[in-house]
Parts: sequence; structure tokens; C-alpha cells
Amino acid sequence: MTGNTFGFVSSTIGNNNLDIQAYNSGTTLNVTFGGDAAGQGNTITGTRGAAFETIANQNTTMDVVFRHNTITNTEAIISGGGEVDIRSGAAGGTTNLTFDISHNAWTAPTTGTVSAGAAFFVAHDNDAGTMSGTINANTVDGGANFNTGDGIFVRASGSGTATVLITNNTVQRYSNAGIALQNNSGSSTMNASVFGNTTMNPGSGARAAIYGFIAENGGDVRAAGRHEHHEPGRRFGHQPEPAKPFCGGRRSGQWHCRCRDRQLRRAGPDALQSIEERLRFQRPSPGHLRRQRRRSNGR
Repeated sequence: MTGNTFGFVSSTIGNNNLDIQAYNSGTTLNVTFGGDAAGQGNTITGTRGAAFETIANQNTTMDVVFRHNTITNTEAIISGGGEVDIRSGAAGGTTNLTFDISHNAWTAPTTGTVSAGAAFFVAHDNDAGTMSGTINANTVDGGANFNTGDGIFVRASGSGTATVLITNNTVQRYSNAGIALQNNSGSSTMNASVFGNTTMNPGSGARAAIYGFIAENGGDVRAAGRHEHHEPGRRFGHQPEPAKPFCGGRRSGQWHCRCRDRQLRRAGPDALQSIEERLRFQRPSPGHLRRQRRRSNGR
């Protein structure tokens, strides 16, 4: 699909503007929306639910290419609407999803005060399959009302593996997290590489942004999750002086996090941390600085 413009849906019963789904075991569906040549990008100017949604249902295979599109929603949305939503999986199945989300521009809904969901939401849900892909060189602008939740949100649950490369994106005027990774249900593995992204101009007050970047990991009491995060060259504008992040597990979850030159490992209930400590950029405490000085002086 190239060179199209999609306007408003019904203001009373309208839902997603574009909805593409794969059904039945063994089905393979390849979706290309937009392209690199001049005029191939699509424009979406209105929706109430998702602006664009694809779902690979149980035991199907889907590839989604979403490139050089413009989402400028001026229609009043339902709560959590407005996002580009690419998902796979259902309990008991083995679904495989690949994706390329690159060079797109997303601008927050300008009508009403209801907050949109994540601008770009990618999820591997509740099955044993795989998900892998790239989110590259996109721009997200929450507008004057900071009318978005997360800029980029990637979630994994169930079992199987989710692998994602997040590079060179710019997220501004957001109201929750610039970039969010979540792997906290079931025994799935998430491998995330996050390079060269910029988050800036976070919301405040009723639209306050909480995180420039957050990664959450840890399964329920019956299963363990694993998360790998690689983040050299961080440029996250949410905190004025970002230090190395603290990466924490939750409940029985295992996790593995590499952030610049620091490598941390934890497993099991001893890794329990409060919500505020799961991922927190902070300056060293005075006590920590004193201990460091004593070590440097040989005491």
C-alpha cells in the first residue's frame, strides 16, 4: 500500500483506521505500508482507535514493513488510541512476526484532551513464537498538550523470544516514557539494542513524563523472564545529567542488562526492587562518593 491518504472514521462507532490480521495455522502474510521512493509514503489524518494495526494470530507468520508514513491525527480519539500497533501471538500458539518501522513521522492527536497510547507499540503476546525487527529513525511529537503516552513501547510476554533494534529515533513532548521495554509476564526472552535515540521536552503537571527510558523485566511466580538490553551512546534528554542506569528484576524474573560499561546480573526473589528503582537515573549519593574516595586513597 503506497501513496494513500486515510481520513476520519465514524465519530460514534469508528475504531481503528487500518486493521490487518492473519488467521489460521500456517498462514503467511506480508504487509508493506509505505516505501522509500518519493510518493510511496501514506498519510493517516484521523482515527478513534489505532491509526494502523496488524495482528498475527495463532500459528501464523507475518512480516510488516512500515516506512516513510505520516500520522497526523486530528480526530478525537478513544483513550489509548492513535498508535501504530504491531502485534503477534495468542495463548497456546507459535506465531512468528518480523517488522521494519522506519522513517515515519507521528504527531499526537490535536482534538480533545484524552491521552493517546504509545506512538509506536510492538508486542509479542502470550505464545511460544518469535518476534524480531527494527524501529529506526522515526519522529514522535506529543504536541503542545503532550498528548501521548510512551513514544516507543515494546512488550514481550508468554514464552519465545523478542529481539528488537531501536535506533536514531527522536521522541519529544511525551507524557509517560520516551522509550519503554517490558518483559514481565511468563518466560519470554527479550533482546533489545538501543542506540543513538533522543528523548527531549518531556511533559509536566497533569501530563508529566516519568521516564526518558525504562526497562522492566521479571516473570510471575511460576516462570522466569530474561531481558538483555544494550545501550551504548545513550542520548536521552529526560534527565539533565544521566548516570548509569539501575536495572532491576521483579519477583522471580531473571534479567541481564548491559548499559554502557556496566554489567549487572541478578536472579530470583532477591532481585526484588520497588517500582521507582526498576530503572532510575540518579546521581551518586554522598555516601557512595565517600566510599569511592576511600577506595581511591587505599583506605
